[in-house]
Amino acid sequence: MKKYSGKILHIVFFFTLLTLMSCEEFINNIKNVKENTRPTIIIKVENSNPDINTTQKLTAEVTDPDEDDEVTVTWTATTGELSQSAGLTVDWTAPSDTATAHIVATATDENDGIAHKEVLLFVGNACPRISGYTASASQVVSGNTIDLTCTAEDPEGGKLTYQFYEINGGGSFSHSGPTSNTASWDSPSNIGQAEIFKLVVRVTDPIHFFSADTLEVLVYSNYGSLWVVDSDFKSVSKYTSNGYKILTSSQTFKYPVAVVSNIDELSGCFVADQDADLVYKLDYNGEKLTSYSNIPHVIDIALHQATRKLWALSYSSNSATVIDERTGNIEKTIRGLNQPTSIEINQWTGDVWIVEEGNNRTIQIAAGKGIASLPDSISSAIGVVFDTGFNGPHNLCIHHTQDGSLASRVYVADTFDNQIERFVYQNKKFEREDPADLLSPGPLLTGILPINLQTMVFVINTAGRMELFAENDPLQKHPVTGNYSFIKPQVMAIDENTGECWIGDNGTNQLVKIKIRSDYSFSVLRKLNGFLSIKDISINK
Repeated sequence: MKKYSGKILHIVFFFTLLTLMSCEEFINNIKNVKENTRPTIIIKVENSNPDINTTQKLTAEVTDPDEDDEVTVTWTATTGELSQSAGLTVDWTAPSDTATAHIVATATDENDGIAHKEVLLFVGNACPRISGYTASASQVVSGNTIDLTCTAEDPEGGKLTYQFYEINGGGSFSHSGPTSNTASWDSPSNIGQAEIFKLVVRVTDPIHFFSADTLEVLVYSNYGSLWVVDSDFKSVSKYTSNGYKILTSSQTFKYPVAVVSNIDELSGCFVADQDADLVYKLDYNGEKLTSYSNIPHVIDIALHQATRKLWALSYSSNSATVIDERTGNIEKTIRGLNQPTSIEINQWTGDVWIVEEGNNRTIQIAAGKGIASLPDSISSAIGVVFDTGFNGPHNLCIHHTQDGSLASRVYVADTFDNQIERFVYQNKKFEREDPADLLSPGPLLTGILPINLQTMVFVINTAGRMELFAENDPLQKHPVTGNYSFIKPQVMAIDENTGECWIGDNGTNQLVKIKIRSDYSFSVLRKLNGFLSIKDISINK
């Protein structure tokens, strides 16, 4: 057996020990080296659906937990152009055609830690831009035409086409061709009261991208529309029969107090301006046609439609002025009144009725015989002067038949006597009947209504209470109640054909439309707000 010397054993031990020490040091060195963490990255874009040929900024936001690491960001794009290939922010320009762009940002730290982030940008064609869409009018009488114009451009400079239509298919359009940006629209001719129509224009570019816009147009029937005077607002406005506001006259008024409709001017009107001492004639759009001056402190007006004679009451000069509306000439001034407040005309006979508060009387002027034959002052020769039995006459209404028969009657609200004075046409003249005593004290407004196949006289008192009595039997009285409390009624207008009634209530600053039912109760059909002092109403009939 071979023997090893002790010297050799020492050498082996020394190298073994050295080896063990080197391994331990190596392991310790490994433990002292930190593990590298790769960065994270997100991309922020300004528009993920950019138009073609547009430029936007892309921003990389990088986070690296190893604070001492330096991180670089590089960019690639499958389409479009990058302003540079590296950096935290770059500019990217979209291609000149529609495409899906894949944008990738890569973050690399100094220890070769890598992170990627991809975003998709959907490049499209810009839709046409509509800068204006207008109509020649925002409202139109049923069956009439308005003109439409659209102003638009294509950002890419392409040729645009236009399509016009009403959202529910109402009315009809005239359009010269798809490249024309103008069209005309014939409104429906069968509108009952009023309706809002939505007219759409659709603008399309050569690659079928489109934009649209909508106009709302009010189509209404002149029948049943009404003119409303607000004295405190110094305004005269027109509304449809179901309460849509058509317009406010552009005429400047000082203090309008009365209005009467004018069927000869497509439902225009006449307006009495008290502080201006004149009467305006307006067309159906509320524009001034002419005016009649030198009527001091004009308080009320009335028009005989058949002869076109306009009557105007002057409160300060205590007179009634008769104007030939066709020529504008003053035909007669009748003096001798005392604080006249109200005037009405029997449209069939031409007779004129005036209420005088100053003399506590009512006057019937036989104007149907001709204006020239009338005297220049109030006397028995002018017609009939009813100068007894009144105590505060305020308002009157006329119910006449087309043959001027015995059914023709006039009713006057005698406020302080709590009665309605009645006058009947018989023996070729008007004679006084027994007054109608009322349930409601202080009658203020009167009108005629058909209820349950009867002709009823409708009365509103100063506190807003209402009642009806039968024309042929004033003892047949019915209180009228409903779901609205009138506080300070000022004026009333009735459409006898529909039985609907508009009441101006200055206590609530509202214009209220009601319908009286067969049980003598009423329901509110419409309430209009935004008034200060409703002075008069006139319905186009």
